[in-house]
Amino acid sequence: MPLIRRFASHALCLGALSLLPSAAAADALPGYCGMVTHAGGAAQARASGHADVAGGRAYTVDTPQPVGSVSKTFIGLALAQLVQAGEIDLDAPVGELLGWPVINPRHPARSVTLRHLATHTSGIYDDEATYASAYVPEGQPVADLGAFLRAYMTADAAGGAPSRFRRWAPGTRYEYSNIGAALAALVVETRTGTAFADHVRARILQPLHMTRSGYPGFVDTYGAQAILYDRGTPVPPYRLVTYPDGGLVSTCADLQRFTVAVIDAYAGKPSALDPAAVALMLAPQWSRSPPGVPDALANHGLFWEHRRSGAIGHTGGDPGLAALLAIEPAHASARVQLTNTALDEDAAAASEFMRNWRALGEDAPASDTGIDTQKQRTGAPSSLRIRGDTVTALSGSGHGIRRATRRVRLSSRHALASSRCPGQ
Repeated sequence: MPLIRRFASHALCLGALSLLPSAAAADALPGYCGMVTHAGGAAQARASGHADVAGGRAYTVDTPQPVGSVSKTFIGLALAQLVQAGEIDLDAPVGELLGWPVINPRHPARSVTLRHLATHTSGIYDDEATYASAYVPEGQPVADLGAFLRAYMTADAAGGAPSRFRRWAPGTRYEYSNIGAALAALVVETRTGTAFADHVRARILQPLHMTRSGYPGFVDTYGAQAILYDRGTPVPPYRLVTYPDGGLVSTCADLQRFTVAVIDAYAGKPSALDPAAVALMLAPQWSRSPPGVPDALANHGLFWEHRRSGAIGHTGGDPGLAALLAIEPAHASARVQLTNTALDEDAAAASEFMRNWRALGEDAPASDTGIDTQKQRTGAPSSLRIRGDTVTALSGSGHGIRRATRRVRLSSRHALASSRCPGQ
């Protein structure tokens, strides 16, 4: 059965992708979009290929698809907003916030905090078999997020199963944890009394006019998604029980509205986002990197990775998809990129995806732009030139390329195969 492969960190995953051969067949990606906004408001976009290859439906900057672990950047912002509002404390014990124990039995006196969850230093790991069960084929019942996580975290006490914690104390070592991210989202849900999806829609998506973004199973406005592929074969649709850690559906245009709002707030420019919350979300959390941190990772915000290149962002990868999102404060720029295919065991697709990402970073001339970024920020329609492809508009209407550390079999009669970078 096909496997989900994960890396020890997003930094390792992204680094591995960049090492792939540069000679790749053209159009190795079924569908693709990328957008970049530069200092001064200059912006560019690219889109090509198909959201539905057999049906001939074009892939555009407004095509919705799951974005994998890029979803975690929204957990980070939701946490920061609640901290700024005085509703939660990053250093509060997670168990106290949830109302049930989240304790490493080897270190019962050391609390697991929200800050640990948001920087992947909690010591909570993703059990392969259990986490695989969080991928549910479309049409089958999806477990409740809180019930799933509570059962996962208390299984050792209830049934003698192994602890969900590593041997080290909380806060002392880095290990990427999807379950830890989902727990952080559950704290948001518990403290606000609102489903995480609904909270994000009201506090982030709607204020930013991200009208084609949302979470499956909840109120959404995004419409028909792109079909996901694995080396040309459609991937059966699926949903995630732990949807906050990788289940957001969005578009290039919507994600770019998000990144532009983040970098504007960070730079002190007008933004729909609270500058204090954004500053907290992006602030480096480590005075010294803990053991286990990949070389490419310089520091960590609240679910936002600080890379040694100067970029701050996240990657995403799950069955049938790949995503990248980053801001570069030194250049006042923001980039997003999506494709509706798995990059696992597909060197041509992975190489083309990373070549496109590098090209977005190189395209800077203000004269070569067709986007009014003020309209982009407000969600109003905006004339947009897609270089080399078509013309469209930004409409306001509307998880084995390099050393795989773990392999997870999906508990499904369907074959879902992909590379899931652990920033997913």
